[in-house]
Amino acid sequence: MGREAELAVLEEVWGAVRGRRAQVAGIVGATAVGKTALVAEFVRRTGADIARTVATPEGMSVPWGTLRQLAKGLPGSELARVVAEGGPSPEAEPWYVGQMVLADLKTAGEIVLFVDDVQWVDPKSGQALRFAAQHMFGIPVLMIIVHNDGHQFDDGWRHILEMDNSRSLSLGGLSPGELMRLATAVGRPGLSPTGAARLFEHTLGNPLHARAVLDQVPMHVIVNGDGALPAHRSLASSIAAAYDRCGERTRALLDAGAVLGDPFPLARARELAGLDSTGAALDEAAGALLIQEAPGTAGREVAFLHPSVRTTVYDRLSVVARSSLHRAAARLTDGPEALRHRVRAADGPDADLAADLDRVAGQLLERGLVSAGAQAARTALDLTPPGPDRVPRLLTTVEALLVAGDVIGASEFPVEAGGDGSPWWNYVAGYQALLSGRVEEAAELFADALAKVQAGQPSPKGAPQDLEARIATQLAIVGIVTLAYQSMIKYGSVARSAGTRSPRVAAFAEFAQTVGLALAGRSAEALEILARPDTGLTAGLDRLVARGMVRLWTDDLPGADRDLREAVDRALLGEPLRVGQAMAFLGEVLYRRGELTESVQCARLAVGDAEANQRVWDYALLNGLACYPHAAMALWQEAEAHAATAREWAPLVGSRAGLVSAAVADALIAQARGDDERLLRAAEQVEELFDPLEPGTYLLGPARADALTGLGRLAEARDALDLFEQRFPSERDSHRMGIGRVRARLALAEGDHGAALVHGRDALALAVKVGLPLEAARIRVLLGEALAAAGHKTRAEITMVEALTALDRMGARAFHDRATDLLTALGLSAEPPKAALTRGQHRVAVAAARGLTNQQIADRLKISVKTVETQLSAVYRILDVSRDDLRRLFGDRD
Repeated sequence: MGREAELAVLEEVWGAVRGRRAQVAGIVGATAVGKTALVAEFVRRTGADIARTVATPEGMSVPWGTLRQLAKGLPGSELARVVAEGGPSPEAEPWYVGQMVLADLKTAGEIVLFVDDVQWVDPKSGQALRFAAQHMFGIPVLMIIVHNDGHQFDDGWRHILEMDNSRSLSLGGLSPGELMRLATAVGRPGLSPTGAARLFEHTLGNPLHARAVLDQVPMHVIVNGDGALPAHRSLASSIAAAYDRCGERTRALLDAGAVLGDPFPLARARELAGLDSTGAALDEAAGALLIQEAPGTAGREVAFLHPSVRTTVYDRLSVVARSSLHRAAARLTDGPEALRHRVRAADGPDADLAADLDRVAGQLLERGLVSAGAQAARTALDLTPPGPDRVPRLLTTVEALLVAGDVIGASEFPVEAGGDGSPWWNYVAGYQALLSGRVEEAAELFADALAKVQAGQPSPKGAPQDLEARIATQLAIVGIVTLAYQSMIKYGSVARSAGTRSPRVAAFAEFAQTVGLALAGRSAEALEILARPDTGLTAGLDRLVARGMVRLWTDDLPGADRDLREAVDRALLGEPLRVGQAMAFLGEVLYRRGELTESVQCARLAVGDAEANQRVWDYALLNGLACYPHAAMALWQEAEAHAATAREWAPLVGSRAGLVSAAVADALIAQARGDDERLLRAAEQVEELFDPLEPGTYLLGPARADALTGLGRLAEARDALDLFEQRFPSERDSHRMGIGRVRARLALAEGDHGAALVHGRDALALAVKVGLPLEAARIRVLLGEALAAAGHKTRAEITMVEALTALDRMGARAFHDRATDLLTALGLSAEPPKAALTRGQHRVAVAAARGLTNQQIADRLKISVKTVETQLSAVYRILDVSRDDLRRLFGDRD
């Protein structure tokens, strides 16, 4: 998973080996980081023969133990014969045995010699293998040696890796993005960018550790939880054993460090542990591979060797011991550190501590640190005794958890409609209802809350000063999910003008306003707002996501890709990403750009994240978007399952946007399958539900006219097409492309081949201009059909082959299979008849295809310009092509 760069190096090295240039590759990395898996994947991809030996600590004392294992992978070799007879002798010279190994390798053919855990190779085998490595000249052998970086590396092997024919690879952990792909691969696709950043922080990307956490811990805890994630059981066991072997003073120092943090100040740990000196304890802990000096601190700070070390040491402390150490640490520290220790030491309600923590939660939320603020608010609520402070802290906590996307956490504190009747209560109750999929109830609660605020009704103690902006933002979001254009614009404007000092409120208000403006057909205004310099309040990822979405809908696919990818990448580094649909819209960008495999990956991650965190209001939209690439790639089971989920949840939630998404998903599956009956039903649903003031939101185009054309109801199709153009006038290129494609199909069905070609070529030019390769390939198939109907067989074949090549490259199996069937039905060939040309005509045609002028062709072939003209005329007549067609027919292959 995610080792493409390293695999590329190994494949490059293997290329040298196949040229009979022996190579050595060294791979170093931590335990369970995937060193052996990397070699296995390399061997799988290349199909190389392999002889493997796995060294162990126990085998170091057994002479020739490693080579005896290796002999099993070299059947029929001299080494195998000697081993079968009980050799080599313990007294045998390593150089002699090394010569034997070398002789066997010279006759083995192309082979990989894989020595795993080379740090445990017995000395005699090591010397023999190194002799062979130093003398592998002109033979096709790749020796791969794998070394665990937690153990000393023999100088002899170090010298081998310094040879000219050696390459070294250092294998680190998986990146946060690769962890998301790992989660999907193991059936846990709900890992969000924020969750991946948290998982990386606790596992350093170690695949085995990350996999264990994914198996053991609920996804919403990984994404939204607080505190350390558990260490892998085997790793925790070895850490615990090393800890237990340490002396009492060393364990006391490690306990103090685990409580203080990672890294921890040595002087403070010494005081907390009650030690007068730490030199011996440090040496013992470092020797046990538990700690190390923190780089750049001149010994003032100490770091645990891995986050799992601190987690394991901390988890072994009893509850009483932890509390005692945290209380003592609180006295030794101040500020946020002291507060953290007071919280960890708390045992039951504590009014003073709750008040301090509530203030910190407010500061974190004000700075846009939503997840941390939500956790602080929740802890403050847990520590608040019964009394007047409970309700404001309840409302603060629930709102913060909802903003952080932790719907599961917020559901533990239901805020029922009614409550104390205050605008703040109704706002939070509405927010909870909205994210639980009760859109109509949410809209009523928000409207009531806004009316009370605007009427001047006093807010209860602790209510946010910018309550009007928060309520209006959510009403704008309701407008978006219900496709109520005037509400989007009205409340988006109210939210921005109401004012706020909170970055997250300002940023989300801007998001709601600009997305609403775009959906209402005013994308230029939205982009103008989003192009203004950050005020400090609108910094963060919401602006990037909004701009990416608007650019997607306005045909700026490179810009959309940059914005949405940057938002996801920054979230992978730990920055809060509150717009959960960002990954799904990035998937749609990739779908439109023809990157279908990556689009599927994004779709699965987006849907998994919503399901893992129970964001039911997103289910219809995200599952609808997930249909697009799955249908194009003929992944029918997954596509139909996503469509069914979208159809199920859209009416339950009451989101008009979700209903449209479900209908569009059905339409796109119908297009991919070539099912015009189903396309007509879905298109009628879309037209009934959706009046797209911004037509770029979907690439469906005039789907009803498209379906009617396929069903042979041509008069109805023309009326539907004319009505579509009247209802949705737009100069958006993708919109005009869709209309042009259907006009071409209709003209073809009516027998007007000339009009079909004109409309089809116009549509193709627009698809290429916008950068829509899948749409371009579909239009080329249509043009090929029109050319065949017009009697231009060779041109039709050229066009169809271009389409098939593009569809195959994208992995668009659904459209590729249908195009192949059409090619056969039309009696066309995937190899146009170039053989009908004479040798001279072929030479001239190839030269013209490469862009040479007639004069240049004459000069190169040493013939007259008149001969060139005569032969080209013959080529055009025989193949029924133009000069422009020659480049597509011959290219650089002839």
